[in-house]
Amino acid sequence: MADVELKHVSKRYAHGRQTTETLRDVSLRVGDGEFVSLVGRSGCGKTTLLRIVGGFVDADGGDVLVDGSPVTRPGSDRGMLFQHPMLFPWLTVLDNTLFGPRATGRHSPQARARAMELLQIVGLGGFEFHYPKQLSGGMMHRAAFARAMMAEPKILLMDEPFGALDALTRAGMQQFLLDLWNRRRFTVILVTHDVEEAVLMSDRVAVMAAGPGQIIETIPIDLPRPRSYEMSETPEFVQLKRRVRQSVERARGKAPVSVMNPTAGH
Repeated sequence: MADVELKHVSKRYAHGRQTTETLRDVSLRVGDGEFVSLVGRSGCGKTTLLRIVGGFVDADGGDVLVDGSPVTRPGSDRGMLFQHPMLFPWLTVLDNTLFGPRATGRHSPQARARAMELLQIVGLGGFEFHYPKQLSGGMMHRAAFARAMMAEPKILLMDEPFGALDALTRAGMQQFLLDLWNRRRFTVILVTHDVEEAVLMSDRVAVMAAGPGQIIETIPIDLPRPRSYEMSETPEFVQLKRRVRQSVERARGKAPVSVMNPTAGH
């Protein structure tokens, strides 16, 4: 696996003559095989921070390191899952899973066997030749997960991956991820608005405030593993959930700061 280190990361977006400071001086280390969630209200920069780690967005200041090496672009060492599965509707589940190897010229009988194995692992054995429109919401997310894992990433970056699912399907996907992580222990950074999800899944929860986005507190989740959804009813879980929720409330903050862009118009 791999570790991730953010050192004094900042990000601004220009809007005409105005600049919105989205992130300011964000520092965080995610250890090898650790599961860390980012929580906070909309607009605090959680998704921007995740995309910076993924190499899809450049930071304006600070350093982003994976195993000590600077992140300069997306890479196969980092898999990313979004709120919507983003499967190709014209491809079967198997062909969606094999998209990466085919796009990079690494398609082979071994890759196909690996894809079939992954689809068995995520519970889609027997659905390899179905199309996305023939799958339920949870099944589409499992297919997207299999596709992301084809590259055997060291780090999984997840942006509200279960946010669009109904409550029962979401709980099933949370348990699926918990069970898989418990077996494989890959490094995970999860962005979520759901405090209960963050507490259930994580080793630590980083709480972000807006105006601009900053990490104000990192809360260790000292609950035993392996975990299941039934744990959410225990007094220890309820206490931790209350602590994280109170921290999110304290972090409510202001709207992002806008300043004049000194380079605009030059």
